[in-house]
Amino acid sequence: MKYGNTNLPENVRAFLEEIIDDEELCDAFYSSDVEIYDEDWVKDLEENFRQEFEDLMGPGESSYKSIKAFARDATGALWVVLDDELIGYIGTEGQCGIVSRNINEFMNIIAALKGSSLLADFWNLDTLSSEEA
Repeated sequence: MKYGNTNLPENVRAFLEEIIDDEELCDAFYSSDVEIYDEDWVKDLEENFRQEFEDLMGPGESSYKSIKAFARDATGALWVVLDDELIGYIGTEGQCGIVSRNINEFMNIIAALKGSSLLADFWNLDTLSSEEA
């Protein structure tokens, strides 16, 4: 399985493998500003995540036990798996939050947008303010 040498949860690895192997799917994600990368990129980011996180958020701690990046957007922001289930966004301007309850829900949102809108336009700061939002 591709992404097998990463620390991503198995269900996320399976989705990424399906996307990376299908040019049309990759294009659909890219048009929604979710850039999916190969296993080497994910592994490299895992090894350097602490620095990437501090570059985006500044020094500090997170209440999540596990934050694993799986994609980027055009600005350099990260799409991440939080505690092996929640999907989050860590923006380049300090914005961050939970965007879906799991990878399945995240994929459904991408499918519903059908490349017609950037995800950043779909969520605003109020949506990212809490898990309930």
